[in-house]
Amino acid sequence: MPTGNANVPCETAFMTRSKGIQSVEQGYKLLQCLERAGQPLPLKELARASGMSPSTAHFYLASYIRTGLVVQAVSGGHYDLGPAALRLGLAALARLDIVRRAREAMFELREQIEGAILLTVWGNLGPTVVYHLEGAHRSPLEGRVGTVLPVLSSAGCAFICYFPPKERAAIIAAELARPRVFTSTRLKSRKEVERVLHAVRRYGVARIPGLYGQGYAAASAPVFDHEGTVRVVLTLLVDRKHTDLRLGGSTVQALLNAASRVTADIGGHGNRD
Repeated sequence: MPTGNANVPCETAFMTRSKGIQSVEQGYKLLQCLERAGQPLPLKELARASGMSPSTAHFYLASYIRTGLVVQAVSGGHYDLGPAALRLGLAALARLDIVRRAREAMFELREQIEGAILLTVWGNLGPTVVYHLEGAHRSPLEGRVGTVLPVLSSAGCAFICYFPPKERAAIIAAELARPRVFTSTRLKSRKEVERVLHAVRRYGVARIPGLYGQGYAAASAPVFDHEGTVRVVLTLLVDRKHTDLRLGGSTVQALLNAASRVTADIGGHGNRD
């Protein structure tokens, strides 16, 4: 039985609905600004970047804060994306076949190794943890989904190894120039970086010892899509007292096999020298 206003032609009714709600579209500009900025922003800067007046921007932000899409720092009052935005992003990622298949591979891999397993994607700020499985031995990254790893971590190297040369060189130079914070999680020279990148291209795995305290080490293997682009990276974080990450060893081989299976299952192909 027909519903709605019988006096409105179907075509006209469809066109009216398809216009959407302008206030929603306008408010989304604020979320886009925060996404692209990669850092918290003050109200005036947000308003200017989104083309709003400060009072209008504040109106939207107040609603976003109540929903959890945005948070406001107690000190300084800067705004940033909130936990609801993170949950939406993770939910969207979980619906991608590549992420779903990679998560399945993580559970399969956990039957073979003792360490923690991380699944990372390349986000605005670098390699970002989107899923985490704890192993037999507790790791420093327990439960920290959403963590942005240092770009020169093993996961970061597995990504940037396949970036265009100029982009890769700029990222490496910027990272090496940063203050020596969290040095135990980072490579410290261009020579060390190139050594790791060469291993990724040749063997398909990035290995970096001495992470998160000298007792831990990490190994990462990229997963490729049908265009040969790295979409996600599988990372093992292990206690070196219990697990050996030698090339050709059973742990690294299990990681490589898992990444290769995911690549094959999504119709991808590798990109080694």
